Amino acid sequence: MFKKNNKSKISHLTKNKGLLIGLGVGATLTFAGYLAYNNFRKSVKPMDPDLAHQASKILFEDVKNALVISPHPADFIFFAGGTIKKLVNQGINVTVVDVCEGEKGANLVNYGSQRQDTQLRSQKHLGFGDLRFLHYPQYNVDQTKLMVDLRNIWHEIDPDLIITFDPHFPLRVASHPDNMAVGKATLQLASDIGDNTKVYLYGSRKNTILVNIEDTIEEKVKSYLCQKVDVPVYKHVYTNSIMRMGRYCATNSKVNYGESFRAFHNIHSFPY
Repeated sequence: MFKKNNKSKISHLTKNKGLLIGLGVGATLTFAGYLAYNNFRKSVKPMDPDLAHQASKILFEDVKNALVISPHPADFIFFAGGTIKKLVNQGINVTVVDVCEGEKGANLVNYGSQRQDTQLRSQKHLGFGDLRFLHYPQYNVDQTKLMVDLRNIWHEIDPDLIITFDPHFPLRVASHPDNMAVGKATLQLASDIGDNTKVYLYGSRKNTILVNIEDTIEEKVKSYLCQKVDVPVYKHVYTNSIMRMGRYCATNSKVNYGESFRAFHNIHSFPY
């Protein structure tokens, strides 16, 4: 009888211990998730949201041709799709260059060509007229060669505005080798050319510009979902991701949904 009671107590203690450990792990993961969420939200919002919103007017001023350089097909849509749609709505000629097709992102035959097809569908929602593919291999972008290709496009397009990834202060979750290589090549080229082209960087944690995308976020979502057509079950997840990102960028501002950038050009013209 005594042994049975002991076994019962031990079993009860073991169950309680397991429950406590489970609760502890759950609480730790929840807290870690909260810290990650809070850190990301702080990272994407501009340092002075209201001033950053005012400064966004400069992005659209005196622009006839815009060149968007994206490491992968979905990158520019997630970070700058709403802004690109606004540029198009204002009659600005927008050229998008996809450096890599992301063919190593899935074990599918002809995945690169499928990504091109989805990109063409995405293009219709944002409305830009010129889409180009450079077909660089993922994780193996030759910056020197890329600069040559981009220089040729630059001289052909003669852009007043460049939008690309920030390689200097990237969001930690976006520090992909391709992103870094494309951003560095673009900024080096901008420095070499040395004209008055405005350069804005997305995926940054040092943002100084906040663009209001309340009127274009719906088309941005539709465009991004085209990239994820192979996994329709996640449609709700991707939609929420876009909407949440828009709210994060607009934190502490009068804007409901925004996109944030770091201005890389002519810093003396900015009210900072």
